[in-house]
Amino acid sequence: MERLHGHYDHPRRAGVQDVRAGGGVRLRSRVLVLGLLACAALAGCGTATPTVTPAAQPPAATELPSVADVTTPEPTASPTPALPDPCSLLTQAEADQLAGLKLRDPLPEGDPPTNCVWPAPLTGSVAQVEVGVGDGAKKFLDTDKDVLQHDFARVPGLGDEAWVEDDTVFVRVGELWFSLHLVGYAGTSEYRPKLEALAKTIIGRL
Repeated sequence: MERLHGHYDHPRRAGVQDVRAGGGVRLRSRVLVLGLLACAALAGCGTATPTVTPAAQPPAATELPSVADVTTPEPTASPTPALPDPCSLLTQAEADQLAGLKLRDPLPEGDPPTNCVWPAPLTGSVAQVEVGVGDGAKKFLDTDKDVLQHDFARVPGLGDEAWVEDDTVFVRVGELWFSLHLVGYAGTSEYRPKLEALAKTIIGRL
């Protein structure tokens, strides 16, 4: 009995079936390739691990020096002004005129000199003239005025400060004191004007 061809036994149908079967395989292959490409793209871009830049660290604090490490410069002392040469403040003729006789040549005392003496002649008189400068002159004033309680008078208009007693005048010019002393005439106030007048001459030579 001749076998009847079923629906799927027809050669044309079978070809279609084979074509469909082959096309399905090719379609699945394309889908697979596209899936692999998509995964590769995700692995290369979408799933890349981001680079984390570390935060900048703050600069280390500078260690300050301790108090012991800081050297404090020592204060510089103001230089003491040089004292004038006392022997240059009075001439030989002026000393002789004040004493009323011929005195010997002046003798400086101290190194540097702070006192100058025009000594009395070798015979006849004990009179002499002395000029002192600096702290010694101020100490001379303090001793006569405060310790020995000599009779003093203030002399206005003479230097910045001036005091006079019978045989000596003391004058301050700025911070410098000087004294003009007439030895051997204590208790004789008549010499005060001569001492004051000669002190003005000395001020002009400072």
